[in-house]
Amino acid sequence: MILVLGPESAGNHLAGGILKALGCRGSLTDPHPYARAIPRARAGGPPLWWSKSIPSNLEWPDIEGMVGRARKAEYEVEAIVPLRGWFPMTRSQVGLGRVETIAEAEHNIREAVEYVARELRRAEVEWITLIYEELLARPTEVVTWLADRLGIGGNAQHIDRAALSVRDENSKHWIQR
Repeated sequence: MILVLGPESAGNHLAGGILKALGCRGSLTDPHPYARAIPRARAGGPPLWWSKSIPSNLEWPDIEGMVGRARKAEYEVEAIVPLRGWFPMTRSQVGLGRVETIAEAEHNIREAVEYVARELRRAEVEWITLIYEELLARPTEVVTWLADRLGIGGNAQHIDRAALSVRDENSKHWIQR
């Protein structure tokens, strides 16, 4: 199981969409279906992904519990921590009404990154970052690297579909200064 755990507005939905395009199973809905039940792992089945913004609806999810449920269903667990430049990420959080001020957004981002790193370390889960701006600059190369790194191998069609799903959502925050 691939957990996608990043600060709000960091690119969690984008990461989930890329994993979906690469042939993984998951959902962008909240609450996520795996919060209720995780299907048992089966050999040869598509990898599963579970995405959670941190904090999620002002709550700090039980990452260790998420990992425990995935392992109980016989999955190996690894994580992607999406990150994005602070200027667009803080403005996105304010624009979406997640927080009222840039200072609150900055505080939440710091807390989220520290929380995710601490909880994944505690649960003994390997993790990598997925940087939004790197995806914008080199979508095919970054998606190929991600598929290889996660061992999900996407074929050329999956890689192309995933790379084409990368859109520049940062520019609107620079324009609205």
